[in-house]
Amino acid sequence: MSEISQLLRDEAGHITELLEKQAEQVSLFEETKLSAAQALVEAGVSPEESLNMVKQAEELQGLSPLPVSVEPQFVVSVLEKSASYIEELEGTIADLQAKIKNSEGFSKAAAISGPDAESLRNSGFSDDQVKIMADNGILEKVAHISGTPWEPGYSSGRPTAESLDPIARFCMG
Repeated sequence: MSEISQLLRDEAGHITELLEKQAEQVSLFEETKLSAAQALVEAGVSPEESLNMVKQAEELQGLSPLPVSVEPQFVVSVLEKSASYIEELEGTIADLQAKIKNSEGFSKAAAISGPDAESLRNSGFSDDQVKIMADNGILEKVAHISGTPWEPGYSSGRPTAESLDPIARFCMG
């Protein structure tokens, strides 16, 4: 577990504790208001008037609960879900880092070398381009051609016109 996810979970726990304390205080305050109203009724004040007096005293003392724009339980659930998601992403990152570490040794071992690769690098190709050509077999096809050029339009293995005598060359075209 990382520091970030632990901090998020700690904050969610702290908010939950505050909500529990607030619930206790609200219930105690409601009991106190009810007791005050009952004491006034016992003193001879009408029940409606006693409730109004308790309400006025509450407003004068500023004891009314503050309006909350965001539900604290929603905040707690968002914090916990965020912590879980961060842990999941950290696990994925660790897996990918292990794969990269394993593939670095493989790519260094499979580095393309030799005169063909060097000549391509010297002519302006990047290492990645040379590797792609080697992986696809293009390097073998292009770099290992014998000195004679290809003759497009003829099947492979057909003798070229230069290797024939003049009459055969005339007949072949």
